[in-house]
Amino acid sequence: MTKVADDAESLSFWQLIFLQSKVNGAPYQGEQLRLYSWEWPKDTYLQRRLRYIRGSQTLQSKALDLSPEARYELLYKELLEDYRPGELSQAA
Repeated sequence: MTKVADDAESLSFWQLIFLQSKVNGAPYQGEQLRLYSWEWPKDTYLQRRLRYIRGSQTLQSKALDLSPEARYELLYKELLEDYRPGELSQAA
């Protein structure tokens, strides 16, 4: 073991990892580690921004065929729904 310690400076990073692996007799506590179920983050800024951009692209494609007054009404309703969700459905 002292020979490995003396040669540790000359070994590469990966050689040191393999020397410390379970296969080579090094202690390994992987079986005792807690299991952890990982999930993707939800409702992050980037996900909200992507939803907003996709929604605005859909809105813009719908608005191209409308008159200026109808386009204004559609955009107003969309903005109102963004800032006060559910208010339009309750008023109707």
